Amino acid sequence: MWSFKLAKLILLLCFLVIHKKITKGSVTYHGNDTPGSRSDARQSCEQRGYNLASFTSQDDINKMKNVMTDPSHYYWTGLMFTHSTRSWSFIDGADITFAMTKITSQTYHSNQCVMIRGDGTLNPTHCTEGRRFICQDGHHPAPTDPPSSSGQRKFICYKWLVCRRSKLPAARAFKPLGFKGT
Repeated sequence: MWSFKLAKLILLLCFLVIHKKITKGSVTYHGNDTPGSRSDARQSCEQRGYNLASFTSQDDINKMKNVMTDPSHYYWTGLMFTHSTRSWSFIDGADITFAMTKITSQTYHSNQCVMIRGDGTLNPTHCTEGRRFICQDGHHPAPTDPPSSSGQRKFICYKWLVCRRSKLPAARAFKPLGFKGT
């Protein structure tokens, strides 16, 4: 009898811990000092079961800065501008609203991948440069901006014009926005 009640209590505690982790999100960053293209960096992260780093707040950027062994270098992140769709996205589908406040120019004539420097500066550049990179273990919490059920924010950029916000379909809100190439 006593062991049955203890087992129920343990199961309840496990459920609460797992539920908290799923609903709140949990992200850990890992720096890597081996230079490579963004495509190489992405592949290296994925081989470890991670994604290239995404960030949804200044707190995330501060955590990323803590794993950079040399703050004077740039490190690849999971943020990319895809020219064919004229849109910004993170590899893991994280909300990009905060990131868009940190990018100065938001429209480009080719694919651009974003690097972060030790001081938190973001720099979009060609995706083929050899850079260090930051991987991420875990996922960010789902966006809470109303209406959260309608999907994740995505910025669409029109040729020669400014970007505007749109919504992804709810079915894609938490799936990676996978793209081919870099």
